[in-house]
Amino acid sequence: MVARRQKHGHLPAGFPDLTVFRRLPGTPLCLAALIEVKTETGTLEPSQVERHAELVTYGLSPRIIRDAGAAAALIAEGNRVAALLRGQR
Repeated sequence: MVARRQKHGHLPAGFPDLTVFRRLPGTPLCLAALIEVKTETGTLEPSQVERHAELVTYGLSPRIIRDAGAAAALIAEGNRVAALLRGQR
């Protein structure tokens, strides 16, 4: 018998590990990032491949983060987009 850790909650199997929100000051809106955390050599499970593909059909773009540099780049992109949106008001 093989014991498997079961995830508890309401998210479907394969949903990205993290959902990160960045508030857009002065609005009721936010930016959101769906993040899958993997090691440098880690691969997606079949349920993750399927769920990520489904999210793409909704116009979302799950990101796979493998190191601190990729995380920093995603944060910088969020800051860049937020600054652009501020400039449009």
